[in-house]
Amino acid sequence: MISTRDAGPWLAAEEPLPDYAGIDVDELAERTAHPVLGAVLAGLRGRAQHAADAVAYHEDSPDR
Repeated sequence: MISTRDAGPWLAAEEPLPDYAGIDVDELAERTAHPVLGAVLAGLRGRAQHAADAVAYHEDSPDR
């Protein structure tokens, strides 16, 4: 688990960051009326249906 100290120098607390890996996104989407959270959850729900197509990409080349 990542601690807040590992997250960056601007965070000085030694507490571990919360782990939300087990959250039920469908249940949360049904319970929220917040428009922004609802849009984010809709995107997460859509991506979960196509998890086999997931790709991780990291660009670390220098800026041109």
